[in-house]
Amino acid sequence: MRLPISQVIKRLRKEKNATQEDLAKVLNVTYQSVSRWENDLAYPDVELIPLIASYFNVTTDVLFGTDETTVEYKRQEYLKTIEEQENIYNNEDFKRFEKTLKEAIKSFPKDVFFQWKLCSLYHRMGFDCARKNIEALRKFSQFVIENDKSTEGNFRIGCIRIMIRVEDEDKLENWTKYVSDSFYESLPSIMSSRFDYRSEIANYNKQIQQNIYDTLNEMFLRDFCKRDEKTYKNASSRVDGQKIILKIIDIMRDPTEEVDAWIEDRAFAYVRLAGGLVGSGKIEEGFEALEKGIDLYVKIRNLPIGTVLKYNCPSLDLISITVDEHFKEINMLIIKPILTNSKGWEWLNPVRETERFKALVSKVEQSCDCLQKQS
Repeated sequence: MRLPISQVIKRLRKEKNATQEDLAKVLNVTYQSVSRWENDLAYPDVELIPLIASYFNVTTDVLFGTDETTVEYKRQEYLKTIEEQENIYNNEDFKRFEKTLKEAIKSFPKDVFFQWKLCSLYHRMGFDCARKNIEALRKFSQFVIENDKSTEGNFRIGCIRIMIRVEDEDKLENWTKYVSDSFYESLPSIMSSRFDYRSEIANYNKQIQQNIYDTLNEMFLRDFCKRDEKTYKNASSRVDGQKIILKIIDIMRDPTEEVDAWIEDRAFAYVRLAGGLVGSGKIEEGFEALEKGIDLYVKIRNLPIGTVLKYNCPSLDLISITVDEHFKEINMLIIKPILTNSKGWEWLNPVRETERFKALVSKVEQSCDCLQKQS
């Protein structure tokens, strides 16, 4: 790297309010020589270095730009230039800005800001530009991710977002692994922006629909149920919450289709509704809800492997569920503890010893036995 002595001499001379002629006279050289030094066209002779340092009352470290004050001054000059060049209107502006950032990185190779800025530049110039500079993006993004130690980690987060958008499919996991709760958005949301950035419309639309369903599912798990001071949850609030969930699902789906991709959401909502109703003392209504839920769980167990379940909803027409053993087992893991273990489902305790409840338990067990024999 070339010595920045030209910049230092010029800065120190101006701070001293001295002219080129003043400095030349002290050093017994021509003012043209000083001009050539300051314009980076030549270097002072070695024997002049101590005299120049003495004239400005600084050390030779300052003169060669290796002291902290001069280094920070140079960094601030880069920051000022970056701010001036950041508005890009054409290819020439881009090239000039890119050159400035590369020079800043060369001068300050451990400064995450300059590397982040270059990654950001390639990204905002569009997908083609990002792909053209993918190797640089990988290198600088990795450095920023590993070295951004700020509390907010905004440069780190920004580089992870950029790389998820521009990276090849087979290398995507190298960046998605960094997504955490510290992000302002979820991985599905970032994936949506990936498809949008790359103009992959089909994937974008499908991801957006998946995000919509995931958001609904999260709302369902929250169950619209208010906490109670004496118990974990209030039984009547549980009833209201599950009825809201079932109403939302009925609005979303085609009610003429009994078996669709909503089946597991409906089954769980009916079972939780049953717990709230029984816990509120509404035994008959509770049994009716429980029987509906069990009936849906049995239908899930009897679905042929490979069945494709649609959501029967225009807003979710691009996503579906394909029935496999895992799908069936997950649902059985949900229903079995409810029927056989009272922990967490104490509201159902008043009816567990009734014949009607035992018949529902037997119905589920028979469905599991039949499936095992078939397999």
